[in-house]
Amino acid sequence: MAVKNLGTFAGDVTFDQGKGWKLIKTLVDTSEPKNEGVGPKGQRRLKSMFDFHIDGDLASVLGTQRLIEGVPCIFLVKTRGGDQIQVGDICNPAYATTSSFTAGKTQEDTTGCSFTIEATRKLGIYTGVITEV
Repeated sequence: MAVKNLGTFAGDVTFDQGKGWKLIKTLVDTSEPKNEGVGPKGQRRLKSMFDFHIDGDLASVLGTQRLIEGVPCIFLVKTRGGDQIQVGDICNPAYATTSSFTAGKTQEDTTGCSFTIEATRKLGIYTGVITEV
């Protein structure tokens, strides 16, 4: 098996009725997927994670925070090269481990919500079809 194949997830993700891919627009350059080794020597495994920030009208940002917080998810993060990196899957979903909303004190402050997403699975390139619901 080629090393390149180890980093690719072939096939589509099949969702239950009424669930599926939803687009979340993030601030440019705020999402960087990472694999991090965790655990003691001899039992190390990879944990995937990424941070991102969303802004927009405050009601939509707060609604997105409520929608994501504590809910098992699968995320696709588009890279500059156009690849889509998958974080989480059906058996090992990704969760928002932290989320922080701010409305800003002054006009110059950044408003919105910052998230950290983590999953106990390796990152991989998703090659399946994406159909938004």
